[in-house]
Amino acid sequence: MAGRRRQGGQLGEPRRLLVTLPRDYLARAARRVWWQADDPTFAADLRGYLAGLARAPAMVSTAPVPLPPPSPPPGAGTPGKAPLPAFLAANPFAHPQTLGLFYGEKMRAIHTVSPDHGVDLVVEVGGGQSGLAAALYPGADVLTVDLDASFGRRADLYGAPALDGAAHGRFVAGDATRLPLADGVADVVTLFDVLEHIPDDVTAVREALRILRPGGHLLVTTPADTWKFPFYRVYRGCTPTDRDMMDVWGHVRRGYSVAELDRLVGDAHDAMATFITPVTVVAHDVAFSRLPDRVRRAVGLALAPVVWPASRLHRPTGVGTEVALCWTMGQEDGTPRHP
Repeated sequence: MAGRRRQGGQLGEPRRLLVTLPRDYLARAARRVWWQADDPTFAADLRGYLAGLARAPAMVSTAPVPLPPPSPPPGAGTPGKAPLPAFLAANPFAHPQTLGLFYGEKMRAIHTVSPDHGVDLVVEVGGGQSGLAAALYPGADVLTVDLDASFGRRADLYGAPALDGAAHGRFVAGDATRLPLADGVADVVTLFDVLEHIPDDVTAVREALRILRPGGHLLVTTPADTWKFPFYRVYRGCTPTDRDMMDVWGHVRRGYSVAELDRLVGDAHDAMATFITPVTVVAHDVAFSRLPDRVRRAVGLALAPVVWPASRLHRPTGVGTEVALCWTMGQEDGTPRHP
């Protein structure tokens, strides 16, 4: 299996970008015009493709990013992930127990599925403003690759050491479908809420797998195929539509089923955790409503006695509107992980 993944790991696919995808969009447009075919995501898909195409000239070159010397084989002495309380403390939202509770749920799910040890180099694809990978693995070397070069100027995330002496991560401008790294160098690659923004998600996943070492881990979070906004109709008077939010957030697709994600990766996942449940989503949707800030905060406080216990009691296999998953690369000789 590892061999199959490596063979398909080119640095980007210009033919797919300039020929295959345009041909696909033309065919979909023709079906809409001539046969009135229902294709509700066509407009968002096309906008996402055109936005990515417009930013292509600014992409970083394919020259590999200089990396530290190869790390020793993973073991007990290599950096591990942060304890859950310390990781949750990095929640960037001002009200992490109310309006920002949904982000804490996401962090808890990531912590559940991520490997405990053997992580020296983490490549965070997208998420240039989140710092999630560095908070998850504070002792690891973290390299963030993001299209927006301006994120690299975040002094709180990249550059000089923090006041406590901990080193910040590194940043390089680049595209998810054209990662500027050599094969088999990363212990962990993260795609935290990224795939739903990428028109060519097939190539993005292939690139992530290409740079993983044998035994390395791919971590993904994404909306589930059941995601909608608002989740309950009663909120429709005070919230944008789900299409509005997909446009604001730059989604090119609504989300994925777990089966679709396994097909993208080419293997069954090792671990899964859901988050933003049918109960806690009531606070999430208030956080992104059109209500005035004071009203949102008051409603968030009123909902806290319900949503906070629901988030703590939620099991990783329970129903959720979003999902976190982990896959592990096969061995060097291609031996399948699942006999």
